[in-house]
Amino acid sequence: MYKVQIYGGDNKKAALLKEFAMEIGEEGADALIMSEISDYLYDLDIPFDVDEDGDMVIDDILMAVSEGEPVEETFREKGRYFRILGKSL
Repeated sequence: MYKVQIYGGDNKKAALLKEFAMEIGEEGADALIMSEISDYLYDLDIPFDVDEDGDMVIDDILMAVSEGEPVEETFREKGRYFRILGKSL
């Protein structure tokens, strides 16, 4: 089982926005959940501190998730906060 958790809020208080769970290796289920994770991440207004490379950062996150690798990314800007965690259980 692999779980992805997405937190967001301001720099003082963040809440769990969305959680996804999947079995790595289940072809049909993985594709559907990966699509949901991708759509959710791209729809967030994440403040990237890299120059116009936000899509590449999300692609790297999605690649790690699809391979079952641990993910921990944090983004902060002007009082906004997002944290993306992915791990095998």
